[in-house]
Amino acid sequence: MNTNYLRTRIGISMILFLMVVIFSAQNVGLVDIQFLRWRFEIPRSVLIGLVLLIGVMIGWSARTLGDALKCQRGKS
Repeated sequence: MNTNYLRTRIGISMILFLMVVIFSAQNVGLVDIQFLRWRFEIPRSVLIGLVLLIGVMIGWSARTLGDALKCQRGKS
């Protein structure tokens, strides 16, 4: 992988992460969450962090699955 590509990707990731941190810090009010029969309040910043974490996990899983499928196709 090209080092310039990697540096650019890391830089963009850091900028996006910083933007999420600033956005979360500005949104600290409580939010009502209802899921099935549960209901609770959490700070909006925690909700933003959880949604970001879930998105990263889904993206990482999709990338890993895609790489595994490519590798499997290459062997057959």
